[in-house]
Amino acid sequence: MRVTYRHEHVDAYWAKRWAAIPADEEAANPEAYPLRYALEALEGVSGRILEAGCGSGRILRYFHNRGRDILGMDYVAPGLVKLAGADAGLRLFQADMRRLPFPDGAFQCVLAFGLYHGIEHGLDEALAETRRVLQPRGVLCASFRADNLQNRLLDWHADRRGRARASGAPRQFHKLNLSHGEFTGLLRRAGFTVEKACSAQNYPFLYKFPCFRAREQAEFDESLGRKQGYRLNLAGRLLQGGLYALAPRQMCNVTVCLARKEAA
Repeated sequence: MRVTYRHEHVDAYWAKRWAAIPADEEAANPEAYPLRYALEALEGVSGRILEAGCGSGRILRYFHNRGRDILGMDYVAPGLVKLAGADAGLRLFQADMRRLPFPDGAFQCVLAFGLYHGIEHGLDEALAETRRVLQPRGVLCASFRADNLQNRLLDWHADRRGRARASGAPRQFHKLNLSHGEFTGLLRRAGFTVEKACSAQNYPFLYKFPCFRAREQAEFDESLGRKQGYRLNLAGRLLQGGLYALAPRQMCNVTVCLARKEAA
């Protein structure tokens, strides 16, 4: 396990990030992370769904707008406040993943994209709570930041920029990074059967450079990127695709797992 440190604690980072953008529109690209994996996880699921770490709401709103029985939960407030203002019909909870305010077996599926790697202390407790609120054989679809070349490049780039702005401020916890095997092993030890694990693209390192972005995203717009996926132009796709084909576990952003709660 590798820990990423930056000059701003993860809680402050997310609070500032969600405060800076409006509530998400629903995700619009079924081929892009994370909607692609949420759709796969929810095949055959008819019961209640929890999106843990719903953030600014792109996945929550997608399924809510299609009549699914889904609740959204996050630890930091700004995204939830904006979501409540955008759609009063959303069911939203501010809660700590290590102490969920739901009864045992409340959900048939838990979606947790980019959540667990932001937990500095108590990751085992968070996974135990996830398992507790799932029904027997309930589905968990979760992603975890990969410990690989691409994320090391992203961290190097962010750290370089952060040093220039922080003027000697202490480095603080940002995210955990796990290898493919570490993440699948963590889920198995927590009482889940891992049915599928794959390397996924979220925010490619090349997207940091405007010359590789799709034309409509040449000027950075986080809301648009979150809606459509962070899209590269032809040159970016060819370069990223070639690198990914050669070493998918080194050139992905996250490992996505589809798992089920094992019987007690």
